[in-house]
Amino acid sequence: MSAAKSLLLYYLTFSRSLLSPLTSSPTKTTVLNDVMSSDDSPFSAVQLSTNFNFAGEDTSFVYVSPNGAIHLKKDQPCYPYSSFGTTNICDFNNSYYGVIGGYLTDLDPSRSTNINVTAEYYTDRTRINYKNVEYYGSNLANTFSVSLHDDDHITLEYTSILKNTTANLPYKKAWISGLRPPQNSSVYIDSANTVISSS
Repeated sequence: MSAAKSLLLYYLTFSRSLLSPLTSSPTKTTVLNDVMSSDDSPFSAVQLSTNFNFAGEDTSFVYVSPNGAIHLKKDQPCYPYSSFGTTNICDFNNSYYGVIGGYLTDLDPSRSTNINVTAEYYTDRTRINYKNVEYYGSNLANTFSVSLHDDDHITLEYTSILKNTTANLPYKKAWISGLRPPQNSSVYIDSANTVISSS
């Protein structure tokens, strides 16, 4: 754990399309096939362009979840329980620490159509793209990205987030967008930077 750096900036940006021109082209793109063929696990290990400091922890690897988040640890939260369904055992109030939620909810890439989940490498950032990822039990597709910059700031970009009104279980409508530090972290992240919703 490094005390020398802390999370400096948090940006929430909105884009019209993930296909809109960027200031530079990626130097490398990796398709995350294991995420695209999964429901809740496994996570995909992604090596970053440079070390990244999140809530006081330096890391050169992150773990991309099929459920729309980037984790500091490769272990699925709440295992062996389902990711969202077990009340008081596995939910956003007692789990999911050390996470950057692009749109962390019950997604199911394995049943999505026209899907693409990629890691793009730029000179100043690593960008994780979720394209046309559907909710579990629904055909509503979502497109968004999370960028981890070499100066330790984070950009969340949303192209299409469709409200999940077809799910008949309450936990299917829960989601997180923002930051949640590791459970025992001494770093405070203002709760205004994280949205936790159950509607």
